Amino acid sequence: MTIEQFLDILGRYPQVIILFLGFLPLASFIHGRYIAGARIAESPHRFVMSTLVYLACVPGIFSATISVYTLLVLRGNLLQVNMLLYFFPVVMMILTLVTISRLVNLDLLPGFNRLRGLMGLLTLTFVVTFLVMQTRIWLIFGGSITAMILLLIALFLVFKWLSRMAFRNQ
Repeated sequence: MTIEQFLDILGRYPQVIILFLGFLPLASFIHGRYIAGARIAESPHRFVMSTLVYLACVPGIFSATISVYTLLVLRGNLLQVNMLLYFFPVVMMILTLVTISRLVNLDLLPGFNRLRGLMGLLTLTFVVTFLVMQTRIWLIFGGSITAMILLLIALFLVFKWLSRMAFRNQ
């Protein structure tokens, strides 16, 4: 099974996608406000919130990766893609993270630093990919090699910081 076939199968069941991803911000709000209350930073509630973060972020990161890949590498038209597969998971991930961050400090959740590092590494990878794809035009039409070297040094330092954040022991 290819990723394209997997996306086609998911696209046939929009109700499942809407119910699952729509449930996550609602569940995080209900759990944080009414079930955990003031004890939200304590052990069992932190793990519930961490689970909700992972359930929202894994499809959101996957969707963002597929969207950027379609746009930058395949040069696809994002106006012709399934919104529930390409954009809805990202929106629900952001909504879930905002909801949870208002209830508890995200740094208290187990594994969130690694997840944040993964998001940063993926973002940096696509920025570098995009810049490398556009480098020949940038260098010919006014960009200097010094500016490119400074940009690469800055990206390297950010990459080093994000990888340390993603792979450090907690």
